[in-house]
Formats: sequence, structure tokens, C-alpha cells
Amino acid sequence: MAQQKRGKSSASTGKKQAVAKNSLKKKHLSSIKSKNDDLREKLDQQTQLLYPTHRLFTADPKMDSPSLSPTPTLAAALPDAFDKRLILKHDVDRESITRHPRFYFPDGNVIFQIENTLFRVHRYFFQRDSPVFEGMFSLPPPLGEIPEGESEDRPIHLTGVSAKDFEKFLSILYPKDFSRSEITSVADWTSVLTIANQFDFSNLFQLAKTKLRPILSSAQSIALGKRFDVREWLIPAYTDLCIREEPLRLDEGQIMGLEDVIEIGRVRDLIRYPSNLNRHPDTIGYTVEHLFMKK
Repeated sequence: MAQQKRGKSSASTGKKQAVAKNSLKKKHLSSIKSKNDDLREKLDQQTQLLYPTHRLFTADPKMDSPSLSPTPTLAAALPDAFDKRLILKHDVDRESITRHPRFYFPDGNVIFQIENTLFRVHRYFFQRDSPVFEGMFSLPPPLGEIPEGESEDRPIHLTGVSAKDFEKFLSILYPKDFSRSEITSVADWTSVLTIANQFDFSNLFQLAKTKLRPILSSAQSIALGKRFDVREWLIPAYTDLCIREEPLRLDEGQIMGLEDVIEIGRVRDLIRYPSNLNRHPDTIGYTVEHLFMKK
């Protein structure tokens, strides 16, 4: 009888020990998972700081863990304890990225990616004419990393820029014919003005201003003058629209916007009668400057 009790007690103790071991094992695995999750989060944060155009994890519903593909340099930097399947992938589908048919030079020494297009050009022009790029190229790369812009795997991403505008801008730096510019329209020169303004190419900004001025309508002068802070275009353009005989057209209103259309209408009402003293050029100039230049 006593022997049976001892047997039952021993079995009960064995079960308790097994339960305790399983509990410890679960806690240990949970602790490892928690540490691994913390490591992933910290590494992701560091990656975002160093490489804002990359993301560390992308969800793959077919796998228990995120499925990613590494860039060579950052993959090598992953700690040994980190799951090597969790590696870097760029936001843009690499298969959709193409080289520009004209502005991808074999001897170029810097690669830019804009939208889904790669441009391989010569950094000399950018470093010489733009303090923005001069500062960019003077920055040392992260320790142990290949500098951005030296390979297609690590191009310099220019955000807030369209590939079309950049192409027109490069047409000035790399003309087909020095005797005849291929950039002639308002749209083309506006593209040049946009890039020159964004990256502080002061000489090319002045060139674009000079080329645009004689081909702009008054409405275009107002819209672009306000957008790029070219104030010398504004008073002549506003004055022209205020004193001319024909009314504003729909396309002009769409270019300028509702506020300018209303203010121009107010000035036109003030000066529409030939006998009105407000029609004197000095008075018109003062009215235009008072209404439009002090906003």
C-alpha cells in the first residue's frame, strides 16, 4: 500500500517537473523572440536613419518571417544573431528601373535615380555649378560603405524632381548642337528653371530667366514669377492685364488662380473709363504695386 502511494507520488512529481521544464522552455523561447524583435526594430531604425530610401522589412504572406533581399554592404553588416533572411529591399521594383537612353554615359562617375530612370553623368558639372551638390559630394560615406552614386545598386535618389525636368536640364549641360539650343518652349525652359532653382544652379537659373522672359505671356509671367520669386516679372505683367482692352481669358485665369483674377478685375474696374484719373500710368503702377506686391 505504501509502495503504491510512493509510486503515485513519484509520477505526480515527474509530471510537475515536466510541466515546469516546458514552462521554462516557453519562457526562454519567448525571451529569445522578444530580443530578436528588439534587435530587428533597432536595426530597422538605424537603417532608416542611414538610408531613408530603403526599408528593412517587407511582408510576405507566404513566409512566417519577412522576405527580403540584401544590398551587399548592409547585409554584411547584419549581426550574426540576426536572421539572414531579413535583408534590405528597395521600395522601387528593380525590374522597372531603366537607364536613360541618352544621359547614361559609360564614362560618367555619378549615378542619379529619378523616378524609375537612371542617369549616369559627370559630377564635375554638378559640383562646380551647384553648392548643393558640392556639399553633397563632400560628405564622407558611412564607415565601410560604398559611396552613393558609384553603382546602380546605390544610386543617389533625387526626390521631388521629375525625370522629364531633369532630362531637359541635362540638355543644357550636354547640348547636341552648340549653335542651336534644343530647349525652346516655355515648358522646356520651365523645367530648366525648376531644377536650377531647386539645386541652386545660379548661373543656369539666370539663363533660364533670360530665355523665358520674351516668350512668356503676362499670365505665365505672374504664375512663374510668384513660384520662383522673380519679382521683376510681376508689375509689368499685372499692369498689362489691367490696362488692356480685352477681358481675361479662361486659360489665363487657370494659370494665375482665382485670387489674382479677382484683384485684376478690381483694378480694371477702377481704370476702365478713359476719362478716369486712375488711368494715368503712374497711378496705375502705384495701384498694381499696392495690391499685388505687398502680399
